[in-house]
Amino acid sequence: TNSWGFLDREPIAPDRAATGCHIALATGQLNQLPLYDEFARRQHPKLLVLVFVSNDFIDNFSVFWSLTERWSLDRMPWMFARRTADGSMRLLPPHPDAARYTWVSKPHSYIYLTKRILRLWFRWSYFATWLDVKLAKLAKSGTNPYDPVEGVRLRPVYKSLLGGWQPTPRQNVGQITIFHEKDLPPVFEAALDFTAFGLDQFKERADRDGVSLVILSTHTMGSRGAPVFDRLNALATARGIPVIDQTDYIRRQGFKPKAARWESNYHWNAAGHQWAAEAVLEYLKLNPAVCAQRPGISIVPERGVGTF
Repeated sequence: TNSWGFLDREPIAPDRAATGCHIALATGQLNQLPLYDEFARRQHPKLLVLVFVSNDFIDNFSVFWSLTERWSLDRMPWMFARRTADGSMRLLPPHPDAARYTWVSKPHSYIYLTKRILRLWFRWSYFATWLDVKLAKLAKSGTNPYDPVEGVRLRPVYKSLLGGWQPTPRQNVGQITIFHEKDLPPVFEAALDFTAFGLDQFKERADRDGVSLVILSTHTMGSRGAPVFDRLNALATARGIPVIDQTDYIRRQGFKPKAARWESNYHWNAAGHQWAAEAVLEYLKLNPAVCAQRPGISIVPERGVGTF
């Protein structure tokens, strides 16, 4: 753990950052704003990269998080936003006592109890993760406390909040895939609105601090022509935020996008990290004004992963 409390190397001193092309990375979510405000801004980065994955649309919308994680909409533990009576949006700071207002059913089934035990094991065991996937396939509606179907049953108010849309089981899986489809239910359009608000917040901060802003659209987003990518690209274009297309970059290297992920999930493997770094470096070479006065941009491999 470094001096700031993160599992990372020591932060670069601001005077060193001023002489190089220091880059800060964040996920494209509203709840990342406090990390920028409290930490990344103090590093005086020249470039802020929002790493956007397909579930970030969902992650910007408090209704879905409240439904699947059983958090109170008025007492969320992370930064979100809410729409006011006049239709505008304002930030909703993290609530210091959010845990007291979590609501959850606890069905007494062997599957539920086994999954609770396995969660204590996940950090050290690949076998536990594999077994959890197998148990999830056995679980039926009502046995998973984070199943959104169960959440709607416990809190009927979500029927109106979701505008009549019926969620699918297995946490956020059904919700995430909808953004890959051509047509969206109205409630998902609201998720796009909150993502747009999040981008506005990052853009305001970047402009205020003299930081260049770019979005890295990951391999989970597809490329131009894919509905999920086009939705993000439209929001970014309207705000003058460039988009780096990692999927396109991977294909130009002669690989398929799935080569960037682990077999068991969609997170980057070592190759995915490397291609992300190379795609950002390519952007910097094509846009030298971002770091024109700061030569020496390079990728330094560490444990097989590209880092700046």
